Amino acid sequence: MGPGFILVIVQILAGGTELEHVSAFESRKECVSVGEQWVDETLSNARGEETSAVLSAWFYCQEVRGAKR
Repeated sequence: MGPGFILVIVQILAGGTELEHVSAFESRKECVSVGEQWVDETLSNARGEETSAVLSAWFYCQEVRGAKR
């Protein structure tokens, strides 16, 4: 069983609230691609809305390995 990748997306909202979204992927390339797309869309939408609560968003991909069964 090869490694997997956990995508963690963090949003900082007005008022200091922090939201985290977590997803799993089989490849680093897919993890990074989805993370970049999600952050780009989130920040683009926030710029387009005067009342958006999103102040900041970023992501990271963490390699993980499962136990053999």
